[in-house]
Amino acid sequence: MLINFQDKRMRRKKKWLSWFALLLLIVIFPEKGLAYRPSALFLDLTRVDPEQKAWQSVWAAGFGVVFPLSRNLAFFLNISRWGFEISSRDSRLLAGRLTLSPLSSGLYVLILPRKSISPLISLGGGYFFSQYRFKWEDIITIPEIIRINKKINGNFSWQAGTGLRIQLFRRASLWLHLERYQTSLAVETTIVDLNLGTIKKKESFKFTPLLYRLGLQLNL
Repeated sequence: MLINFQDKRMRRKKKWLSWFALLLLIVIFPEKGLAYRPSALFLDLTRVDPEQKAWQSVWAAGFGVVFPLSRNLAFFLNISRWGFEISSRDSRLLAGRLTLSPLSSGLYVLILPRKSISPLISLGGGYFFSQYRFKWEDIITIPEIIRINKKINGNFSWQAGTGLRIQLFRRASLWLHLERYQTSLAVETTIVDLNLGTIKKKESFKFTPLLYRLGLQLNL
């Protein structure tokens, strides 16, 4: 039963990644005349502040594409990977490592597109893929408990932000971006007890990280 569930999760992740790859190809190689101006690659270095007890802030890298729709409006598609070390002070989780991979898309609006420095706002949404591994050596249980398992399910999210786009060269721009993500993560706990059998518990908590993003846009 557990193997079948894991297979379903793996197939769902592959499906999402396949759609991402397809959109990436469409955006990078649009049909002639479809794009207002050439598409662009986007690379970023981000400081992620999880604003959760017992979670440390981390640096993360990401990449994606920007697809201009008009002079003021652009569509973006981005993926990154965040790795958090969870301490035992978080009562909902066991000490271990949580890896979150947000796949996000949305719109950028440039306020002054003709200027070399332009304010911008962003709005979008996406999906958080998650992988959680805890440290077995930190678990102390009574003899009747023969197995404990915890996992964190991925979920959909939305995001909003503001910042500046600084034109460096004709084909290169620097982005300074402050962004807020909003989602909820569900923690599933499974305990196998010799006396009570299998006990399952599920709880969720809000996850609202604040991102300080430094990005480089390279027009193709």
